[in-house]
Amino acid sequence: MIAPALALAASADDVYLVKAGAFYSDNIGRSPTNGQSATTLSVGTELALADVTGPLQGKVAGDLSFNDYLGTDYRKQLVGSMVGNGFWQMVPNLVRWNGDFSFGQVRADQLLPAQPGNIENVFTFSTGPQLHARLGSAAELDLEGFYASTIYQDRPFDNHDVGGRLVLSRLVTPHFRLGLGGAADRITYQDGSGLATPELDHSEAFLRLSINGVRTTLDLDGGVGRLRGGTVDSQETIGRFSASRRLTPFVSAHASYSRDYSNSGTPANLATVQNPGGPVGDLSLLTAGPRLMDSAEIGFTVAALLTKAEISAGHTREQSLLGLFDSRTSDALRLSFTRRLGARSDAGVFTSFTREEITPAILHAQEHLYGVACSISLGGSLGLDSLLERRTRSGSLNANPYTETVFGLYLRYGKADKYHLPR
Repeated sequence: MIAPALALAASADDVYLVKAGAFYSDNIGRSPTNGQSATTLSVGTELALADVTGPLQGKVAGDLSFNDYLGTDYRKQLVGSMVGNGFWQMVPNLVRWNGDFSFGQVRADQLLPAQPGNIENVFTFSTGPQLHARLGSAAELDLEGFYASTIYQDRPFDNHDVGGRLVLSRLVTPHFRLGLGGAADRITYQDGSGLATPELDHSEAFLRLSINGVRTTLDLDGGVGRLRGGTVDSQETIGRFSASRRLTPFVSAHASYSRDYSNSGTPANLATVQNPGGPVGDLSLLTAGPRLMDSAEIGFTVAALLTKAEISAGHTREQSLLGLFDSRTSDALRLSFTRRLGARSDAGVFTSFTREEITPAILHAQEHLYGVACSISLGGSLGLDSLLERRTRSGSLNANPYTETVFGLYLRYGKADKYHLPR
């Protein structure tokens, strides 16, 4: 349900701005040889809005741009991402209607790097009712139904997911909760998707633990899941863990881990595989292929008066359940440092390293990114942003290695965040 997220009242921490500018790339197609240079005109918006009062509540955040790649054969594109979630409190403290959405891009061919000719827009949304009932002084019941859908811009991988979830929990202390839950849903792919398994039945049973303290939050689910349909029949231990901790007034940390079967609400990028008798296509983007996925992330943020630093590391491993390939692993490390130089200017540096491997022996690639950025306030709500970054890709012979240097200059108008830098 998108409406609550789109009718948000501005607060002191909200971000809402429009931007317009251009960037130059010396290898817009990220080609191994004979790269094409091009200038791209770009207009867009950045949003981070929240309203947590009243019967309609929601959050939306995103960074979207519409790009025109001048002098190239690439089509004009809307790029970036946006996510939102919200609910309508139909009966206070008893029944509400939930909704969420996401918009972003995936690589059409996982053997190629992300570039204007190899990205596809994907839109997901889900909606449904939720009943929250108190059973005595300490017990609670949550019953939820949902419909979810995934829509691809070009390829016939659209699918929908219908199911429900039940959790019975007990409040042990004001900040500690234990529960027992179960869920079941059916994922159906549209005709013509080319998948050997057009329908999948997913079910799970789990124990739940939640801690919600002043400085610490922790949520943990652990249990057993099953995915079956057609040639697929898999049963595995599943788990979901997320935690955050404010270590000092200026330092916070977060960590997460999950092991789960995919569904329409689980974005992921998997391998490009050969569809027997057909063209090369990605059968594992979002729910375009059943899989078991393990993912983990840990990060730290330092936010002082004039300085902000972030570091995070992540790991994912995705195992195909159709036997088309073994697995895909991806590791990422990201660092950024931002400094307020004065009342009107910010500057920062950032870097990232990613490693991707598809087995057996399909792809091995590494990508490095280094960049600097600067933001200057021109008075009022007007500002000027600049960006310089360098990207390199290396690996196996089919990894399509490349190098690219990009310089961008943008005007923005609106309310930016405290440590605003173009990215």
